[in-house]
Amino acid sequence: MSYIGNQPVLAASYFTDSFEVTAATQSVFNSSGIGDAESLYVFRNGVRLASADFSIGSDNATITLTNAAVSQDIVVVSGQRQVVQGVQVTEHVEEIIATASTTVTHSTPSMLNHSNHIYVNGVRQQLTNTGGSTTPDVSIINASTGVITFASTLAAGDIVTIVSREQSVSDDISQVSHYSALPNSFTVPQGVNQSFFGPTTYEGTVTVAGNLVHAHGAMNLTGTMSVSGTLNVV
Repeated sequence: MSYIGNQPVLAASYFTDSFEVTAATQSVFNSSGIGDAESLYVFRNGVRLASADFSIGSDNATITLTNAAVSQDIVVVSGQRQVVQGVQVTEHVEEIIATASTTVTHSTPSMLNHSNHIYVNGVRQQLTNTGGSTTPDVSIINASTGVITFASTLAAGDIVTIVSREQSVSDDISQVSHYSALPNSFTVPQGVNQSFFGPTTYEGTVTVAGNLVHAHGAMNLTGTMSVSGTLNVV
């Protein structure tokens, strides 16, 4: 770990949240990330919005669009947040030239066990049907065989890009700092691993769809926690 004096240098941690609009219109989105206009990226149906097209709330997580999204729009919020060194993200990018088929095969199937974004000719594909009103662009991701099945037939020559991110953390507590309190609400998305070390108080609303690990200290919950994924306290 690098130090300035006796203080650890902060490192950036990537986050992303995807929202499918099911109401007639929606302008406010609650992101799990924390950032400012320079570190947050907001996309609407794959098109990045300029900073003038959205505002960030005082909690540095609530995003309000200048022009409201409409039903079946996909809004994605991603960016970098500052955390203490110890959380690292490994990114793997696979690029495949498709044939006229509904499937492509990843050369490293095990990477599909992690958080994945899939693009066809630069357009991000919808992976899940969270709102019940649309059909996902990708119907099956098989992490055993590496086969990715699309809902529609790809054209020969289409470029399929799979971006996989895996979070890893140091298990040496002497090299890891921690938050003493987490006042903001946040979500651990499906397929994402998130870890916190040392005595920590979770004060907001925590939604765990992925994997949350709390280690090396008391886990104090003064807010609420909803777990549909896995929670490990060690």
